[in-house]
Amino acid sequence: MHSISMYALSVRDPAAKTSENKAGNLKLDNLRGLDILNFLTPLIQNLEIDYVKLTDPISKEELNSVVKVTNPKFDGRFISGWVEYGHYGVPGKIINVDNSKSVYRKTVKDSDINHLYFCFYVPKNKYRGIALFHKIGTVGVKSVIEDRINDDASFPAWSKGLKLHIRPLTKATDTKQWMRKAQVKKIVLERFKDKDKFGDIANRLDSSAHFNMTITAPRGEVLGSLLDWNSAEYSETVELLEDMCAEVKSEIEISGKRRVTSLSNTGTESKIEITGADVEMQENFPKFS
Repeated sequence: MHSISMYALSVRDPAAKTSENKAGNLKLDNLRGLDILNFLTPLIQNLEIDYVKLTDPISKEELNSVVKVTNPKFDGRFISGWVEYGHYGVPGKIINVDNSKSVYRKTVKDSDINHLYFCFYVPKNKYRGIALFHKIGTVGVKSVIEDRINDDASFPAWSKGLKLHIRPLTKATDTKQWMRKAQVKKIVLERFKDKDKFGDIANRLDSSAHFNMTITAPRGEVLGSLLDWNSAEYSETVELLEDMCAEVKSEIEISGKRRVTSLSNTGTESKIEITGADVEMQENFPKFS
């Protein structure tokens, strides 16, 4: 029921790429002279003030969800606390499971609230930090916090155009084994930037139109494994593709099933199930220190 998912925090700058730092990672306490802790601290403090109604970052329509941070702790390079996260907009009721009696009728303006733990650790003089996000079943707040950071443009504006990446943290050997089995059938370059490559058709479309370019393997063949595309042999090709478009996706086949992934996504979510054997539980709820 309860689990903790682990993520790596990183920020890249193409101008920072060197032979030793091919990804162009920046030290999190020196993002062009800025310490990311000075961004995360007020972000969490502002979310503590009151419940925030969430909106779609593109359409700005309400998502019928609310979020608020409670009991935040700021301890050196650690930030932790609880996120209250819930949904409203649909009436319903709450029942007692022992006697099936209704104990509360929920209106469209009432929101259920989940309490979810989070923790950020941003060490000094390091390229990566760590984020922990608590889940209850499938309910989590990683995407909610990430949207507040990037899609609401607060971090890009603060950092003058950079983006904070929050990516799954998993065991390297398990990741490589999964990537070795994942066969790339197709590569899609989304929002391709060089419209001249598409000839006259590009001239007939509005300037805001974008293009997707698809590279497909011959029937019965593959373009290589996902591990191949992330190896040193292909790194320059993948880097070039990323420079030419906004996002690189691949269609892979693993265990007979096809899935779509990103070439920059080197692993799947890693999580630890939490039980009473691991931590103290109060009314079936973990007590985090």
